[in-house]
Amino acid sequence: MVEWLPDGQRQGSEWVACNTARADACPGSFGVSLVSGKWNDFADQDAHGGDLVSLLSYLRNCRQVDAARLIDEQLGLGIFQRAGASNAPLPKPYDVPTKTQLRQQADAERLAAQERAAQAAKRLWRSAGPANPAHPYLVEKGIEPYHLRQSAQGQLLVPLYADGRLVNVQCIDQQGHKRFLKGGRVRGAYAPLGKVQAGRQLFYL
Repeated sequence: MVEWLPDGQRQGSEWVACNTARADACPGSFGVSLVSGKWNDFADQDAHGGDLVSLLSYLRNCRQVDAARLIDEQLGLGIFQRAGASNAPLPKPYDVPTKTQLRQQADAERLAAQERAAQAAKRLWRSAGPANPAHPYLVEKGIEPYHLRQSAQGQLLVPLYADGRLVNVQCIDQQGHKRFLKGGRVRGAYAPLGKVQAGRQLFYL
């Protein structure tokens, strides 16, 4: 969506942008649903559609089958390639890509990014040493390092686990700025830090 309508921005569940197919000076009248793919130009009653194929066809002023081919190539689905190799008829525009295919592609990319981040977290964690109790962040917060680690650049490393494995680390610099590894899993993860008191685990983040 950003590539097709680069001057737009997300507003709720809709992408609002200038209509690049006409002399549209400012965004607001042209919107695309990020849920259903439906799009509409409120300034032009004839400019509307129900999916991303028709949207790209409208923006590029091309046939829907050509728009479907471009989307197929961008997403790497290979549907047209397989159809050509088997001498089968080319798929119709409404056959590719479906919302399910787009969602599956997004899910696959998200899981791949999470796995890359998990591997990077393992390398970073293994190469780091024990956290220095005099680290400015620990001193300011008045907490012990427990089994936190510290990178060669002086960043505190807070491990995040999910399903029994390290999936991410939170990096905290000496000014207290925090960040997670890009693309890494955060939701549903936990940091088993602290100490056991009265039969319960204390967690510090």
